[in-house]
Amino acid sequence: MSVLTASPAKRLTAAGRVGISLPLDGLREAGTYVCNWSGHLLRIHDPEQDARRFSNAGRQNADAWTVTRLSADPHIPRPHAKRLARGFGLCTSF
Repeated sequence: MSVLTASPAKRLTAAGRVGISLPLDGLREAGTYVCNWSGHLLRIHDPEQDARRFSNAGRQNADAWTVTRLSADPHIPRPHAKRLARGFGLCTSF
């Protein structure tokens, strides 16, 4: 399965799709994500509240700050998230 990539300038929602890469500051839906720059697990429960934490301020290269959506459920078990990430060919560190 290929991973879709969105331009950091666009505000793209995953609309229920998994395996799509989005800019970190463009997250608009709850779910489980993997940080593409570090492989860390990111769980978004309330996108409106969490969006304030991910502003572009202070980042030198916003293109590198993307995440890949693994699931619409922010509560999936870590081993399941790791299997999903591996299925998309992503490196993980969780």
